[in-house]
Amino acid sequence: MNNGIVRLLSAFTALACAAAGAIAAWHYPIFPMLAASLFVLWAGCCFRWPSLWILAIAALLPVTGFATWTGWFAFEELDLLVLGAAAGGYASMALRDRITEPQTSQRWRLSLLTRIVLAAFAVSCAVGIYRGIADAGGFEFDWIGNYHSPMNSLRLGKSYAMALLLWPLLRTELRTNERRTLNRLGAGLVLGLGAVSIAVLAERAAFTDLLNFSTDYRTTALFWEMHVGGAALDGFLALTFPFVVRELHRKSGPVRLGLVLLLMAAATYACFTTFSRGVYLAIPVGIATLTLLLLARRPVIPWAFYARMTAFAAIAICAMYLVFRHGGYRSLAALLATVAAGLALNQSVRGARFSTWSVALIAGLIVGAVVVAVTVPIHKAPYVAFALAFAWNAALSFRAPTTTRRGGVFMRLVAFGVLVATAAGIALYWGGEAAFVDSLVALTFAAVFTTASALSATPWIPTDLRSRSISFGALCVLAGTIAVFGGGAYMGERMGEASNDLELRTSHWKDGIAMLRTADDWWLGRGVGRFPANYFFHAVADRALPGSFSLQQSDGSRYLELAGPRYPTSWGDLFRIAQRVTPLPGVYTALLEVRSALETDLHVELCEQQLLYNGECGVASRKLRAQPDWQQLSIALDGRQLSPGPWYAPRFGFFAVAVESSGHTVDIRNMALISPDGRNLIANRDFAEGMLHWIPISERYHLPWHIKNMELNVLFDQGIVGLTIFLLLLVAALWRLAFGQARDHPVAPFLAASLVGFTVVGGFDSLLDVPRLAFLFYLLLLTSLALTAATGRRLPPATVAATPAL
Repeated sequence: MNNGIVRLLSAFTALACAAAGAIAAWHYPIFPMLAASLFVLWAGCCFRWPSLWILAIAALLPVTGFATWTGWFAFEELDLLVLGAAAGGYASMALRDRITEPQTSQRWRLSLLTRIVLAAFAVSCAVGIYRGIADAGGFEFDWIGNYHSPMNSLRLGKSYAMALLLWPLLRTELRTNERRTLNRLGAGLVLGLGAVSIAVLAERAAFTDLLNFSTDYRTTALFWEMHVGGAALDGFLALTFPFVVRELHRKSGPVRLGLVLLLMAAATYACFTTFSRGVYLAIPVGIATLTLLLLARRPVIPWAFYARMTAFAAIAICAMYLVFRHGGYRSLAALLATVAAGLALNQSVRGARFSTWSVALIAGLIVGAVVVAVTVPIHKAPYVAFALAFAWNAALSFRAPTTTRRGGVFMRLVAFGVLVATAAGIALYWGGEAAFVDSLVALTFAAVFTTASALSATPWIPTDLRSRSISFGALCVLAGTIAVFGGGAYMGERMGEASNDLELRTSHWKDGIAMLRTADDWWLGRGVGRFPANYFFHAVADRALPGSFSLQQSDGSRYLELAGPRYPTSWGDLFRIAQRVTPLPGVYTALLEVRSALETDLHVELCEQQLLYNGECGVASRKLRAQPDWQQLSIALDGRQLSPGPWYAPRFGFFAVAVESSGHTVDIRNMALISPDGRNLIANRDFAEGMLHWIPISERYHLPWHIKNMELNVLFDQGIVGLTIFLLLLVAALWRLAFGQARDHPVAPFLAASLVGFTVVGGFDSLLDVPRLAFLFYLLLLTSLALTAATGRRLPPATVAATPAL
């Protein structure tokens, strides 16, 4: 295309995005002047550094959703990030002195057929948005919106448009410096995963306990979209987890490797604490896909290696289970620390003779046994003894190699023997004789494996730091699996309910498909974002509904119409309208005006609450009289047990109201929450600004908002035409990564694993109804569709195996 035309189009796009972003920032519910200033600053940064957004948006995407504070629904912070990146990026492109074609101009070019299919999907999305708005009764602009309004169609439909908007900028950076751009994209995804993992750790520390796997509490991190259920966190974990494995795959120094391992441990913990069977399936399937694609490009590996690794994994699982069943987390942690010390034995120990090994280990075990005998009767002394033994081993590991000094080798082996014995001492102290016997068996395996590996001609695990670190990381994942399934009853209950849940979900899928009644519905869909409204108003009158809300107006003032549950069977859930407050201890007073046509039970609460599940609460119920006039209520809420929590694990809070009576409706206006010091904590108390600062929450029953399958979601929204195009894009991307032109590209296996894992989670939840998640998925899909291994030729397998990972 002519450079002048490209620059003109870029300038126009930059101006349009800048204007749209500035208007949206000016309407931001909290500190609009600051939001507008930050938007201008962000756009300026993207103008100065056009590739900055590639790292920043992926990293910030999971932690910049503040709808539980702002009440923003139709628009969100990601829109400002994307519009700012587009404004700065296209302005930079327009003002370049000369737009050149890089040497890699033939790469990162979508084929004509791919562009046609992408354009067809864009048309399908546009038709779906149009049909959705029409199904909602016509377009009516609203900065807030809700699931039943026409703005929900725009909210969900813009994800694909935003990915297409940024694709030319991403392609320009890829053509300029492919390695740097892909590294920044991968780093952004890893940083985003790290941010989510930290949020999960803080949430668990605040509301349960890091090692509590029995409480019915599933983490949500900062994905506000899960206020009515869904799998936003699950989908993000599946989409990004392969990229932290990519960081392990890349060559790096000890410090970076250690940070990556810590991040992988935190991300694995986040996956476990979702208690999502979809995640438990998606992550292994994604990693298996990654492993197969990586092995396919390497020289043939002897079957003996696979047999040895399989046997090692099986024995390790048995050993860790033995330790955990009576010794608990402490004994399991001691075993893992002992294995880490065994893997860290330096190369000099491999030169020792068997006699040196046996004498040194026996001596260490004897010394350790004496230490155990002395420390076990003393309160917590075995922990101190083990910590000192581990520190001794660590200090010796960091010493320079001592290949010529037998004394150094002997001392290392003695220290390892002491560590083995003190690890058994922890099991004896904590779990008694049964734990001690189990721990001895497992620790014997660890010692024998270490000895045999060191004395063999070829080490069973490669001696380089990265290989041994990855091996230890895999053991930690196995240990986490044992802890989750063996350390708490909740996951066992979840697995036991799998059959019933699948039957319920299958019935729900049938209900969703049954809403497609006409030929137009089947071919073009009911409209983007219209599933919740159709479920509520039209199709499924005999199904459970936790409740609903709407804003009404009379006599020049607005009020909230809040409906109670509709249950054929009781789910024990309440549909709440809530607003964020800081849960400080004290006695609060809720003030509100209500009216009800029927005698109704009204529920009012102030709770410590991240999103779905509450901690301590001040709760009150009030029976309302049936009368047409407004009633003034003053309700005391005992919040003396509330706490904001420590700074590193804050306990967020909600003030909420709900209708307990099935089938009843209550009108509410002029709500206030008076703190112990006399201040009103509620913003937009009269709903004059719509639902600004308010958010609905349904804790347990989520079927009315999600069809619970990604493909069926596309079918419902965009019909058979949209679903066919969507599947063509997905299959084409996976084929290209696994078998096509991109199969030899170093990043291809990781993209394939990401898309596969996301698709697996999407088999059990409608992930594309989360705009942030859908945007990221579409961006990676576009990258996959344009990926090519080399210009003009494929790399032979031997060359690929020797090519460093990007």
